[in-house]
Amino acid sequence: MFRRVIGYSFTSAFVIVIAYLAYLSIAYPFMEVIGNSFNLFLFALAAIFFVYCHFQRVYIVKPKGK
Repeated sequence: MFRRVIGYSFTSAFVIVIAYLAYLSIAYPFMEVIGNSFNLFLFALAAIFFVYCHFQRVYIVKPKGK
């Protein structure tokens, strides 16, 4: 149960980060968004999360040894 709660909080934090970046990309030009170091950090964090989720999905769908 504890792992599930951590997983939900981790996922919800990244959803909030991605929603914030989506708001910034709509409200401001992209170069202004990545000009701020904090926003660039959030953008990189979201990109890392997407890559991590992609690899998790690939390895869950195609298990090793089959």
